[in-house]
Amino acid sequence: MFHLSIPILFSSVLLFFTSDSIFKKWFVFAIVWIFISLFFISITPEYSGGWVSFTPIKEQVSIWTSSLLLITSLILIVIWQIKEKKSLK
Repeated sequence: MFHLSIPILFSSVLLFFTSDSIFKKWFVFAIVWIFISLFFISITPEYSGGWVSFTPIKEQVSIWTSSLLLITSLILIVIWQIKEKKSLK
């Protein structure tokens, strides 16, 4: 949960300055992303099972999905902000 809360914290600082419509779009995106992340985290093993096994473990998957959430959220918010400003002109 800690790894999931870090990107949400950083994203929320940016979302504070966005409009309501962009926040609602991001919120739906984040809810879907959380369920997808939970699915991938639940199907990964708790430990890699061999001497030279490169199987990802739950901790690595949670770190990667939370990092991707942060990066994807920032990109989407910027794109949505640009589109909204262009539509207002």
